[in-house]
Amino acid sequence: TDVTYNSAIVRWTTSKMASSRVIYDAVSHPSITGQSAPNFGYASSTATTDVDTKVTEHAVTVTGLSPSTTYYFRVLSQ
Repeated sequence: TDVTYNSAIVRWTTSKMASSRVIYDAVSHPSITGQSAPNFGYASSTATTDVDTKVTEHAVTVTGLSPSTTYYFRVLSQ
């Protein structure tokens, strides 16, 4: 949501209280099986938020995106 020329807000809901983080890349990663933490093969990551006060409604702002580029996002909650 709220996509601009260099940022986007990624929103999701979890059924349990959890932290929030988004990994992203300009290359598609259909599966993270066999990939290593913390980014599981993705080029970039936001900082982990909502660690001390976990939430079920997540909203993470991803900044520094390049205009006219397709990005692939994966959300991570613990």
